[in-house]
Amino acid sequence: MDEITLKQLKESNYYHPVITDVIQDYKIMLEITIDGLNSTEIGYNTVWDAEMCKWASRYFVEGLELVKQKVKEKGIKCRLITEVNTENEGFLNTLPFLEIRHLEGLRGNFGIRDEMDTWHLCFTKRMTNFYRHTLAILKSLQRNKCNCLKNCGV
Repeated sequence: MDEITLKQLKESNYYHPVITDVIQDYKIMLEITIDGLNSTEIGYNTVWDAEMCKWASRYFVEGLELVKQKVKEKGIKCRLITEVNTENEGFLNTLPFLEIRHLEGLRGNFGIRDEMDTWHLCFTKRMTNFYRHTLAILKSLQRNKCNCLKNCGV
């Protein structure tokens, strides 16, 4: 994601431009997370595969502290669906501010803020066919949402 696109997204509270992008830069991901949490009123739902749990336990400690703080301050609900295994169980136990659910064999990562169609994707560098397929589905969902809004006169 380039700086111009990020600026446009921030100015529109992440409504425009409608994009699907792979974010590999930690600083951009943290900035988007902070912005998302600051504007979240109801809750934030996210899906992490085991690789994302491993990554978050090492590199996203600052972001998780912010989530903990916002959950406490704003009373928002944060839910995480992930594959709980012996490798990540200890890390997940350090996140009592999240409602955690287990899903066996989960692959892929995304988040939904305030039950809106705002998706924040965080993929590892290894883009498998699953990730490419997921991106294609999300692009289709975004196109359908835009077409629906246009047809409704929005």
